[in-house]
Amino acid sequence: MSWRHIAAPWRSSSVHLIDVPTRVTKLAHVPDPPRDCLQKLLQPLRSSFGPGYDAAMITFADFERVDIRVGRVVSAEEFPQARKPAYKLSIDFGPSLGTKRSSAQLTRHYRRDELEGRLVVAVVNFPPRQIGPFMSEVLTLGVPDVEGGVVLLVPDRDVPVGGRMF
Repeated sequence: MSWRHIAAPWRSSSVHLIDVPTRVTKLAHVPDPPRDCLQKLLQPLRSSFGPGYDAAMITFADFERVDIRVGRVVSAEEFPQARKPAYKLSIDFGPSLGTKRSSAQLTRHYRRDELEGRLVVAVVNFPPRQIGPFMSEVLTLGVPDVEGGVVLLVPDRDVPVGGRMF
């Protein structure tokens, strides 16, 4: 591959990088070609999504790969070994997934007895994660309140366990 092919997207620069031996010293005058090229390629996307567009946005296909399911908390145990106050949850996701375990920082707003029997929403296709001596198999979803305490994301009606969010 010649420099001419590599430099083609940046041809708006005054240096065309065709004659490598004599022109390579002028490369410093080219404004960061890869970033400029990327910015030009992304410009139509930014304008179609508006001013808040983030280059890290995911596609709908990416979203579909995240398996978010409804489960019912079977048990909640204290987790004193956790760095931040948390519970060890056992969550039933129905016959297809079975019972999975999760570490969740819910102690500010929920007592153990309040969690048992409650529906929760969790990401079930992340790899297991070691949290101290505990292996967390799913990520129980919640959002922070104004003080940073976790509030669970839950269905507002009774739904079957194992139901996939879409």
